[in-house]
Amino acid sequence: MPFGVPTPGRGCPPLAAVRRDLSAPGFMLRRLFTAVCVGIACLAGGCAARKTDASTPAIQHVKADAAARLIATQQVTVLDIRTPKEFAAKHIAGAINIDFSARDFAARLDQLDRHQTYLLHCASGNRSRRALPTFEQLGFKRVVHLDGGILGWEAQGHPVTN
Repeated sequence: MPFGVPTPGRGCPPLAAVRRDLSAPGFMLRRLFTAVCVGIACLAGGCAARKTDASTPAIQHVKADAAARLIATQQVTVLDIRTPKEFAAKHIAGAINIDFSARDFAARLDQLDRHQTYLLHCASGNRSRRALPTFEQLGFKRVVHLDGGILGWEAQGHPVTN
């Protein structure tokens, strides 16, 4: 026999004893405990590896200056998710308004081209950050989030219109 391979009668339990151990309560409890631990680790984010194929949306966070460059090169459609009243007071030129707080928010997003790149913003970045999961659920491929919202946009000296 090769070195390290146990042989019956020399420290190796008989096959019947191994089968008996698999059905023993202690063995089943250990398996259950291991499964529960793995499940808890996955829920806690230990198994949160995300696919990065074409079906996964690419969400990018940018500051106002980078957003202005994207708009200038016409690489994005600006999507303002503030209320219509906020939008009427001031907005980035050419922006489309879809109210995040409206009941039909997801339905209106559902009408947009999912392969288009959207520059998403609100007033400060809070609502638009909360809207990102909706874009993911609807299958949008590329969303650029304007960190700081229109307030950050204005603070950097970029123009707004009404």
